[in-house]
Amino acid sequence: MIIDILAQAEPAMPVAPDVPMNPVMIGLLSLCSLGLLVTWVMVVVQAFKKGKGPLLGILSLIFCILGGLIIGWIKAKEWGIQKLMLIYTILTLLYMVLYGAVVGPIISAAMAAGAQAQ
Repeated sequence: MIIDILAQAEPAMPVAPDVPMNPVMIGLLSLCSLGLLVTWVMVVVQAFKKGKGPLLGILSLIFCILGGLIIGWIKAKEWGIQKLMLIYTILTLLYMVLYGAVVGPIISAAMAAGAQAQ
């Protein structure tokens, strides 16, 4: 029943069907996302293991990727995770670039289609 209602709903912003989707970029974005998730989990585990109490681990969980990145770099030398943090940082930056490259054209095409519809 809910699926039927959602199928009949009008999209908030019209989507342009002529937006080219690059499967290679989407695949790279997916791999980067998976690597980012794995490195984040590794940093959270280190925060719970080597932190003095669970506070840093809990903060890493609450503030997700960015919190883990900040806390990880603050404690990288003490916990001996400099290489992990370097990989984590590179994956974060790569993810931002790939996300902009994949989603940017879709958003701009949808906004242009919305402006033409009005």
